[in-house]
Amino acid sequence: MFLMKTKTKIGGLLILPLVVAVMVLPLPAAAKTGPEPVEMTWPGGWGKVELIVREDRAELVSHELGGTTRRLRMIATPDDALAVLADERLAFTWPALLKWAGDDLQILRDRALKQAKEAAEGNAKSLPALNRMQQGIGGDNRAILQYIKILRDTGHFDEALAFAKERLAALPRGTAADFMRSDLKIRIADLLVGQGFLDQAIESLRNSIKEQTRPSPFQINEKTTLAEVLAISGRYDEALVALDAAIEAFKQLSPGLFPSYEKTPGSMAYFSAMRGCALYGLGRKDEAVALFARIKDQPGLTSSFSEFEEARIVGISCTRDPDLLAAEVAQRIMTAPPAGQIMIWLQGAELYGPAAKVREQALSREIVVKAMAGRVRLLGGPLEPALRGWIPKTSAPQ
Repeated sequence: MFLMKTKTKIGGLLILPLVVAVMVLPLPAAAKTGPEPVEMTWPGGWGKVELIVREDRAELVSHELGGTTRRLRMIATPDDALAVLADERLAFTWPALLKWAGDDLQILRDRALKQAKEAAEGNAKSLPALNRMQQGIGGDNRAILQYIKILRDTGHFDEALAFAKERLAALPRGTAADFMRSDLKIRIADLLVGQGFLDQAIESLRNSIKEQTRPSPFQINEKTTLAEVLAISGRYDEALVALDAAIEAFKQLSPGLFPSYEKTPGSMAYFSAMRGCALYGLGRKDEAVALFARIKDQPGLTSSFSEFEEARIVGISCTRDPDLLAAEVAQRIMTAPPAGQIMIWLQGAELYGPAAKVREQALSREIVVKAMAGRVRLLGGPLEPALRGWIPKTSAPQ
């Protein structure tokens, strides 16, 4: 019997160091190659969508009214490429993207690993922030966390775990390292979950929380992650207790106590989603559905990453109700911006465990099948290794 490996990802960050981050703008047109832009519309957005390809970086952008150019997705990892390749509206970009990334995405994988490793070792700049959460993290710390993520996403669990523990042990004492100390412990728990060691992840988080003898705003991130792991493990009573404690601590924080932190957008949405999962698991389904309904997207959202979408998907998947999930997924498909996050989720990034089973059931529902028609393609063939994060097939339960 092999331990199952799952690509379920945990640990949404609710509190970050206060850092002024500058988004990297597209370079001048002369520095790029790629297909001609194609005009398209989607709920909440319009633009001439273009794939910009450079030697070591690609991005999907939208040229909008008034001369504004908005980045829809930085293509820095295999997951980013999969989001583009799964979106039928972006078929005009596929040949150029595959030429640059490789037919099986191994060129992109190796490039991303090399870049992230050099940045984590201090020999290069970190990749640009890949989502809003990363915008709040300084470059050196971001590079470390990005390297752990790319190692994890390409199946190097053991190497990622060893690197995270090494960096944790090297952190200096003092409040300046509080964020990284807390987040590295969350990454370690995430890696344990990724290899099927849920009980070890729970124990690790509980021990870390108990060991903290002075107040830190980042401890709430660990408490919330603990609640999430308990919930996805089906330990709903414990999850609800842990979550309520985290919510109360979160509400009581004030800038006067910790002036150098910020609460990220969507934090309360994440709390609502995980509380909804726990309530649903305890049979309080009406309360749970009402909580999910209150998680609303921002009007006019055009970014590929939405904290609100992520929160709803995580929470509803956690309920293990395929019909509830199917309704949510169909809505996400119909409203997704080009290369939206739902495109990756649909490809089966979570291969094993309850989250994978409920997704498989949801994808078979007629409402989802109809929504996908003409909008989404399910990938396979040479891309199969990338779809499972290059995890060997033998890691599945035998």
